[in-house]
Amino acid sequence: MSETESLVGATLGGRWRMTRKLGEGGMGAVYAATGVNGEGEVAIKILHREFVKEDQVVSRFYAEAEASKRLQHPNIARVFESGTAESGEPFLIMELLRGQPLGDACPEGSRLPVQQAAGIMKEVLVGLAEAHRQDIVHRDLKPDNIFLVDEGGRRVAKLLDFGIARVIDAASGGAMRKTKTGMLLGTPGYMSPEQLRNSKTVDPRGDLWSLCTVFYEILSGRDPYGATNDFARLTAVFTQDSIPVDRDAPDLAPWREFFQRAFQRDINLRFQSAADMSAAIDAVLAGRPLPPLSPPLGAAPPPSVVQVTPPGHAAVASHEALASTQPAGFSVPQAVLAAPPASHPPYTAPPYTAPPYTAPPYTAPPYTPPAPNPSLPLPPQGGSNKLVWGLIAVVLVLGAIIVGLAVQSLRGDKEDKGSPRPAATAPKKR
Repeated sequence: MSETESLVGATLGGRWRMTRKLGEGGMGAVYAATGVNGEGEVAIKILHREFVKEDQVVSRFYAEAEASKRLQHPNIARVFESGTAESGEPFLIMELLRGQPLGDACPEGSRLPVQQAAGIMKEVLVGLAEAHRQDIVHRDLKPDNIFLVDEGGRRVAKLLDFGIARVIDAASGGAMRKTKTGMLLGTPGYMSPEQLRNSKTVDPRGDLWSLCTVFYEILSGRDPYGATNDFARLTAVFTQDSIPVDRDAPDLAPWREFFQRAFQRDINLRFQSAADMSAAIDAVLAGRPLPPLSPPLGAAPPPSVVQVTPPGHAAVASHEALASTQPAGFSVPQAVLAAPPASHPPYTAPPYTAPPYTAPPYTAPPYTPPAPNPSLPLPPQGGSNKLVWGLIAVVLVLGAIIVGLAVQSLRGDKEDKGSPRPAATAPKKR
């Protein structure tokens, strides 16, 4: 029997009896448990024993548990408390959900109807907006962390495992590694470029990238980059543009621009908030253009604009935008809906008649030759040309005379050498 299986039947903290194992990951295992004092059923996530001696992991685990307890929202799985088992492992007591993960509801290669997929994303975005409002970033959004719960005859999407990615990061020293069981920590296929570069500085926009990856998959039935493994996906995020979502499904053509914005590598050109992404989904569903891109997250807000409302009219916000950011079941108050919208007379521009155009008469200015540039040599004049040719003629004549004298001198030398000299005669004797 494995270490995790041996916990089934054990009592945790003297209060919770483990009844069955629900699942296991790289960091820990999840069990269903029943309160021994009639507290009902809960889910318990318990950290693997191999991490108990790593102080940074344990402290981060408890810190994230405290942050998760603040998240009380219909679209977020509740975390009730944290503690330490008798054998030393930290654990979380969580809401026990009945349903299935999104990854099981839409297995790899399959598609969900557009309305159903968009409805799931809208609910997740509402929960995500609440977490981001409290400065909590999920950091590990993927299909298995979106749970579809059966409630009141309908399915409700709930987010799981807030902050667990931070614990994973502490356990891996900031880099992905494998545990002794061979399970890869982190989910690289859903991480934004900035999270892959430095997981410690990711902000809410990293969550939106991950969620858009999930949305693309359940709409199209494939990976945004056509990658077949985690390494290929990591490379593609930095070097390639995503495949148009409608490449193999023409019915998804209205979503092409949505995903082009969603997968911009420049973080300031993507959706800046959960509300932005939710409004964009509404626009595509209604056949409208995408809303303008919001200012980058953290930028100074634009100057406030004072809107003058005519007497007798209440200032009305966009009902559609208001409802799109609220939990399921939210309805705009009737008093707001009944308020008449502000009406203004249409503006009609006065007719414009252009005056006749008459070109002024053109008179060419008198021509003035440009002044000579003293830095340039003057062109040769006519008299100078005659002088030059005269000098050349003199030089040629002198050259011919010199050549003639030289030739004559050479001939004279040859004649002197060729004629015999008379022999000397001895003087006569007397």
